[in-house]
Amino acid sequence: SLTAGAFGGARHQLDAIGGGPVLSRLDTLGRMRVDGPDAVSFLQTQLTNDVADLGANALQLNGYCTAKGRMLATFHQWRDGDGGMLQLPAEILAPVMKRLSMFVLRSKAKVIDASAQHAAYGLIGSGATRLLQSAGIEAPDAPWSMTRADGLRIARMPAAPTVAERYLVVADAGTDPSARFGLANAAEAVWWWSEVSAAVPTV
Repeated sequence: SLTAGAFGGARHQLDAIGGGPVLSRLDTLGRMRVDGPDAVSFLQTQLTNDVADLGANALQLNGYCTAKGRMLATFHQWRDGDGGMLQLPAEILAPVMKRLSMFVLRSKAKVIDASAQHAAYGLIGSGATRLLQSAGIEAPDAPWSMTRADGLRIARMPAAPTVAERYLVVADAGTDPSARFGLANAAEAVWWWSEVSAAVPTV
């Protein structure tokens, strides 16, 4: 979790967003993969959003609740072949995986920790769209839409009042977007500030 000190230490980077894009590596996020022939139908019964209708070029905000409706976690979710990938805070990954696995029962699905297979980054700030285009990447044109290019998944996120251009970048292991985009990594707090400002929740 981020401390007030960490957020304050990123103040100069927050101020710089208006002058050009920054890239934040999001090491506080982990990922689980739900795989198998019944992966989508299993997730459809467990999560709050419509998994079955999730397209291959879309990112989805989804949630996981108890039977009484108490929310346990929110996810960034995308389709990965016949399975689904769920991204959430790494500090709750293990207990959420354990609870979700309890309800697999006879479904032909398995829940595995896929955190090491990818790394997440936030690309935000004025000129981020132009930067993607100059790197030969088609920038998604609508919030929650996703494109793929050379080991990268790039999803456009809802705009914040003070920063319109926000992208979530998920890189396959061994792919370094900071080198491709020519950007040094900014403080992770910069991304989380933009998420709060854009009213995108993380539980």
